[in-house]
Amino acid sequence: MDLNDLYFRHQLSVMRAGSSSDEQTRGMHLTRADELAQRIGAWQRRVGAGAASMWGACLAAAHRDIALGAVS
Repeated sequence: MDLNDLYFRHQLSVMRAGSSSDEQTRGMHLTRADELAQRIGAWQRRVGAGAASMWGACLAAAHRDIALGAVS
């Protein structure tokens, strides 16, 4: 799986979480998004990408907002 595919799958999971009508489904999609984010972060760290640290911080905030229902 390449990095673009990981980004794509992550984005889909985040969008699905944001549009989920129940907490269980939202949680399932956020869990998948977190797993993918960890893989993306590991990839970025492995190649020395400067975005690696910012990626984790931005994702944590976005996922928190989705979990709280602040973003749809």
